[in-house]
Amino acid sequence: MTSTERHTTVALTGLTLGNYSMFIVMGLQIVSIMYFTDYALFKNSNAEDKELGFGSPRDDHIYSHNNICPSAVTLFDQSHDNGNSINRMIEKAKDFHQRGGNLVSIENYLNGQMQSTLDKQNLKFEFGNNLDQQQPLVSTDRAIQDLKLYYQTHPVPRGGYGQPLPGKWTGENARKNGPLFSKRWINVIETDTADRFKVAIGHVGPKCTNEIHFSPQSYEAKLFCVPPPVVGNGTTASLASDDCNIFSIGSNDQWGFEEEVVQKLPHCVTHTFDCTLPSNKPKRKPKSDHVQFYPYCIGDDAGGDNDNKQQTDDKTTQFLPYKELWERTNTTRPPKLLKIDVEGFEFGVIPSLLRNSPSKIWPEQIMMEVHWATRMVEVPSMLRTRQAAEISLLFGQIFNYGGYLPVKVKYFEPGCSTCLEVLLVRVLCYD
Repeated sequence: MTSTERHTTVALTGLTLGNYSMFIVMGLQIVSIMYFTDYALFKNSNAEDKELGFGSPRDDHIYSHNNICPSAVTLFDQSHDNGNSINRMIEKAKDFHQRGGNLVSIENYLNGQMQSTLDKQNLKFEFGNNLDQQQPLVSTDRAIQDLKLYYQTHPVPRGGYGQPLPGKWTGENARKNGPLFSKRWINVIETDTADRFKVAIGHVGPKCTNEIHFSPQSYEAKLFCVPPPVVGNGTTASLASDDCNIFSIGSNDQWGFEEEVVQKLPHCVTHTFDCTLPSNKPKRKPKSDHVQFYPYCIGDDAGGDNDNKQQTDDKTTQFLPYKELWERTNTTRPPKLLKIDVEGFEFGVIPSLLRNSPSKIWPEQIMMEVHWATRMVEVPSMLRTRQAAEISLLFGQIFNYGGYLPVKVKYFEPGCSTCLEVLLVRVLCYD
């Protein structure tokens, strides 16, 4: 991709983060076109794909060459798909994020929210008089279904271009600008469920061969994908060295995760970053040398969602980009795992990590929480909800630029429908 194309893509991405789903979906289509030169043909291969409207990989793409990261080769079960489960999931991700599958998925999702939007706005459709003398049309509470049935039985010239609707919208909000655009088109209200995530992130997989779980019975449960063979206390040969480092962003002076890492991965060092503690001094930090603390927070050095410094009541908090956090640890290799929960800042922090740090220090895995609503007042989108298309753009960049696949997801319904926990594994190395 040329420099001009990259700048164009950034500009288009900025355009799509507006208030109207129509413009966001258009932006998704344009950004997808930037990444490929021909459209793929989609076919649904399983029940989940059919339900969510995802595209599945074409047979002629399955065996295309992919530069699999060495750290990912032994992480997944290769007993299926003729030993190509990683490649199959990569091709599914390409279908979704590069060949238009995201547009199909979100279009189907938004179309499915039209009737619920009408119900929330108390809008109904009333057919005009004398449209059908032989079989009078009866309006019901299911306007979308009624109109679909009408157009199936009443062909209109030129495919309906320029034709008025066969009636009018009624209800107290019918003349207002919010629910309807130009008194005709529905401004869709997105669902308040985890479906906003499910239609946006694409396929999940492949399945990890072995997993290490941290606090598995709690709300704060985390996991780590590890290669076989698992021995003894749960560690592996590849983790039994001084090169095993784990980054943990945010602690709130709670150290359960770090203590479990010491127990289950005794050769790994956890580097915990938190700039929000009083006087920048944790009171409960484990005494182990395998737990290191740094009084910094991760920030977006592009000046987006985060500023590099923010003044609080008792101190100036220091926000550093990922590259500088990595440098503070004096490590020489990328972390095996980055655990991060920044309550809405991930939409700025993760793209910044990929954009402004060399790929040789990118984490091998990222355990991340994603939010389509947040209470963090410094997040510019704090007063609104993130749209499904924004979530898809984020995951598209994570795959297209970073080479990461979501291999495990956890939805918090009931409880926190605005939250998603996802384990990302870097499977594609481009250099």
